[in-house]
Amino acid sequence: MSNLRVGNCRLCGNRSKLQESHIVPKSIGKWLRETSATGYLRSVGSPNKRLQDLHKMPLFCSECEQSIGRDEKYFKERIFLPIHYEVRATFEYEESLLRFAVSLAFRTLCYYERIDPPKGTDAAELLGASYRWQRYLLGKESSPGFGSHHMFIVDPVEDHLNGLRRTMNSYLLRSVSIDILRYDGRVAVLTKLPWFIFMSEVTDVPLLGWKDTQLSQKGTIPRQQSLTDESFLDYMMDRAHQTETAIQAMSPKQQQVISSDALRAPERAYYSQSFDLHRFEKSLSSNFED
Repeated sequence: MSNLRVGNCRLCGNRSKLQESHIVPKSIGKWLRETSATGYLRSVGSPNKRLQDLHKMPLFCSECEQSIGRDEKYFKERIFLPIHYEVRATFEYEESLLRFAVSLAFRTLCYYERIDPPKGTDAAELLGASYRWQRYLLGKESSPGFGSHHMFIVDPVEDHLNGLRRTMNSYLLRSVSIDILRYDGRVAVLTKLPWFIFMSEVTDVPLLGWKDTQLSQKGTIPRQQSLTDESFLDYMMDRAHQTETAIQAMSPKQQQVISSDALRAPERAYYSQSFDLHRFEKSLSSNFED
């Protein structure tokens, strides 16, 4: 017997059995597990608890879930995996990438509708953005409306960052997060995936300092981009501090659990991206000491 909840799909509105929809794509969580030293996930909010999946909630019907899944598959196969395994100066893309970016922002707004409904002066703007993005994803509009959607491809940070480099790289390359950002008169929706930052503008005040990151319905995006948005960079530093605090809050017991998990599969740990970060940090530290 199915345990799926019956309700109105948040995308098409039809009453149906609602799938357990991932806010951040399930395939990203699977990739994080497969490329980790232990095969598990952990969150900043609960560092002492091992996780096997990313957050999900009943949102979409089966048909809408499949539609969103097609764009997720496109992103993973055409953009996400090639970043790791191919050397390219540019990436050509089709409208599926824009739809993927819009779906990320739409899912983030759906999440906050449930846990912290928008209030205040930007509530109407968030509602308007949600409506525009919903109609675009349903194929009722040919574009997602005003407000640009950006994709920034991350590189490992080499700057010392006053001792936060390793934590910042862990945050940028080995974690996911979502947020609604309000700064400098702007409102934007953030979805941070490993190696990627997606930002969707809610208002007509454009982001500044995001070069070669804006997505259109099709085009080419360079591997090397530029991000000089000081307010956003300050936000990222704050997230790195939060990550560092969570690491320090991990209990000795859970630290031992991580070590034991890695030792049970030493080959996996050695070839993991988690260990790659360790090697990267060690190489930079050695160069600095020289």
